[in-house]
Amino acid sequence: MSKLLDFLQNRMSMSEVYQPAIIHELLRRGGTASSDDLARCLARYDESAIEYYKKILARYPRETLRKHGIVEYDAKTKQYTLLAALKPTEAARAMEFCREKITEWIDSRADPHTGRPSQSKRLEILKAAHRKCQACGIPGELRYLDLDHIVPRSKADRRDRVTLQGGRKVHVDSPDNLQALCYTCNRSKRDRDQTDFRRTKKLVRDRVSDAIRAEGRDPVTRTLTGTRLATALRDKLIEEVGEYLDDHDPRELEDILEVVFALGHSHGVDRAGLLARAESKRKSHGGFRKGVYYVGDR
Repeated sequence: MSKLLDFLQNRMSMSEVYQPAIIHELLRRGGTASSDDLARCLARYDESAIEYYKKILARYPRETLRKHGIVEYDAKTKQYTLLAALKPTEAARAMEFCREKITEWIDSRADPHTGRPSQSKRLEILKAAHRKCQACGIPGELRYLDLDHIVPRSKADRRDRVTLQGGRKVHVDSPDNLQALCYTCNRSKRDRDQTDFRRTKKLVRDRVSDAIRAEGRDPVTRTLTGTRLATALRDKLIEEVGEYLDDHDPRELEDILEVVFALGHSHGVDRAGLLARAESKRKSHGGFRKGVYYVGDR
């Protein structure tokens, strides 16, 4: 067993989520990340500002991980480097250990007495939002994302329930009453504002409405063309790629391909033509199967 795997399994003691989060991000980035990269990573697990986490990063987790020989830090470039030469299978196992440790820490932070959203629920909401503000669309890497109560907590009854549009009652912290907003949009949203910014309208496959009717429902749809269709296809591509990055489910690649073919059609290139172009470029420039990773010139 490698030193890193032994540290993760047997020797890592945690009062905060910092250590496994840093190691996981370094593994995800191929072993090297900047202070800004790691500060943004830590900010995903706590509501403090990135500058605050830069200070945290420079103290406890950095020194602890350096002491154990897990990372090194270059003060000139402000780069952190993971000191581990892992095989792909070992790296995958190490990342899984990190995710388990992070999940354990997140779940331990939930307050069973107040019923407020746990950190694990926060991650689920952010995942559903593809880690973007559901009002303005800015990514969470650029601006911190808050959990916003669509119907404010101030509207909750004595049993902490609120009434959603349509009359259904849910707990104020139910996922049905939560959305991801960047701190700017969330601060500008007043307590009386009950706007649901979650996108329930989206581009779907051509035969989805038939399947909905087969279930006895009555879908309302409209047909997009021109620039509206092109915009919807670009949004759909971001959505499908985000779902694949979240779940690593190869079935999501089928949806990505279908959106790519539709985008090609919008540019006047049919499926066969797009595949022919891709094959031509593969023959001239190669594909990506060999894993050639450019790191610079000598």
